[in-house]
Amino acid sequence: MMDLFWMIFELVVNLFQSAIVLQTIRAILKDKRTGKKANLAYILFVAILFLELSFVNFIVPFEGIGIIISILIIYIYSLINLKGTFMQKMFWSIFVMLLIMGITIVVLSIEGCIIGKGYLNLVIQKDLYRFVGVVIIQIVLFYLTRFMIKRTKKDSTYSLKWNEWFVLLIIPVISIFTMSFVSLIIINTEEQLSPM
Repeated sequence: MMDLFWMIFELVVNLFQSAIVLQTIRAILKDKRTGKKANLAYILFVAILFLELSFVNFIVPFEGIGIIISILIIYIYSLINLKGTFMQKMFWSIFVMLLIMGITIVVLSIEGCIIGKGYLNLVIQKDLYRFVGVVIIQIVLFYLTRFMIKRTKKDSTYSLKWNEWFVLLIIPVISIFTMSFVSLIIINTEEQLSPM
């Protein structure tokens, strides 16, 4: 019975994250079309992103390279359905996934320090601590994306040169690879030290 609860919980979280991520990008860059076509495209890509996240989460506890696939799905959605230059679309596609990774690492690390559990235990073990951590991650993600949407509505000029966009893109890319690498090191180190 608990396995069924955790499976449903993971699916709900993946659906929530997929909807929030694409809704955030959509609110920042705006739809090319209006009405049913825009909403249908949004629902279709939420479903695609949800399936990808769910598939990757059932294979490995930490997404790692799966994040690149998520970024590509978000970027394709942006190219097909949203306004803005391809650099803006790429930046926001990378940035929202970086935001999710950053929130996850920070929240689980703080929670691990408070309760005395390792990062790996909070990611893998299906207990109350993981449940609380994942719920907090979703709450923080929701409010940070709302804040981002409000901030970009106030200043939507986007008058940057290509080299400035390149720098804005390269920083999140490097951050994603660094955070993935650090998380994998933490997980591998914990696995080696746990028997001792």
